[in-house]
Amino acid sequence: MKKQLAIGLCLILCLALITGCSGKNSGNNVTFTAIIEGVGEDSILVTTTGDADFDKASVKFTDDLKLDFELGTGQTVKITIKPEIAESYPVQVTAVAIELVSQPQPEPAEQ
Repeated sequence: MKKQLAIGLCLILCLALITGCSGKNSGNNVTFTAIIEGVGEDSILVTTTGDADFDKASVKFTDDLKLDFELGTGQTVKITIKPEIAESYPVQVTAVAIELVSQPQPEPAEQ
């Protein structure tokens, strides 16, 4: 009887841990707008523009992510990510889509 009770409590604890770690956006992709600060081989560093729960993110992506533009510093982009967010600083996320919102404004030439 004690063995069955212990197993039952362990199962309940495991379910509680899994449910608690799933996050509020579990199963739903997250979308936010950001400005690109840096471009790497398979990631970008961005600063969000106020519509995310974090201010900076390291956004990973794979070769199969389709982009119709070349990523560049200063661009404003709309990023859709998987709901898994690694809570480091900056947060680490994985993109499922990146759309160009606007190009950076060119600096005026000195005269």
